[in-house]
Amino acid sequence: YLYDDVWDFTAERKVKVGALTKITFSFMDENHKNSIQEALFAIHKDVDISISSLDQYRSGLGIIANHINSTDWSILNDETNFNTFKKSIKDEKYKKSLVSRVVTTINKLASVGLITRHVNAVYPLVTKLCCPTSIEIKQNIAIPEKIGRDIFSTAIDIIEKYHPFRHEISDEYKKYNKEIKNL
Repeated sequence: YLYDDVWDFTAERKVKVGALTKITFSFMDENHKNSIQEALFAIHKDVDISISSLDQYRSGLGIIANHINSTDWSILNDETNFNTFKKSIKDEKYKKSLVSRVVTTINKLASVGLITRHVNAVYPLVTKLCCPTSIEIKQNIAIPEKIGRDIFSTAIDIIEKYHPFRHEISDEYKKYNKEIKNL
């Protein structure tokens, strides 16, 4: 099953509803797929990690293989090759999260013994290699329309009720803060 296009963990692990249960390799470069599967299997054997973490490592391995144009991971041990690899990553202008995934994957390859290179200063390297204009993505939430309408309606009612007293409330709040500071 090691070289299947899909690794299905449904029977092997209990996962919460909607969680990832499969890792897919069907879209990967055929020249790299088997070696990536072997490396991912070594990572899977080394430590009991979540399926989503395995999928992150699969992605990282694919990026590394594409940038070194090989799945001979030991290429990363050589300083000249590693510098060429870093330049290649930097030239792609990846987001911080993707560069972090790649560097973490390199460290995982080292921890399972597939390479000897270990990146000690992960954060500085990630910052150096990622796109300088990479914007941190902020999470937004979606509120169902009816609930949102109720929340906004209540907020507007409160504002309309207390708006005429805004100066008095502000003055009392200042007095309160003064008394707290004097205690």
